[in-house]
Amino acid sequence: MNRIELVRFNRNGTTTRQIFSYKEDLPVSNLTNPPLRNGDTIIVRSNLYGKALTFFNDISEPIGALNTVLNYANYWNYWNNNNNNNGR
Repeated sequence: MNRIELVRFNRNGTTTRQIFSYKEDLPVSNLTNPPLRNGDTIIVRSNLYGKALTFFNDISEPIGALNTVLNYANYWNYWNNNNNNNGR
């Protein structure tokens, strides 16, 4: 069950926040599954699986960038060594 937050901007300039537990089979009602209006913002909170995925992505992304830099450095060294050897 996902927790969903509805942020609604009212005509008088105020905002209201409501938190719901999302259930797909519920009919539309103001208490359990409110209908959406233009300007509504929906925030879906991550469950444990989503938080773990975000954590591993945050760790692996810099490692991937470092790997790319190291590959370019290896290519540069290989290219320089081959060009220097061809001139002899």
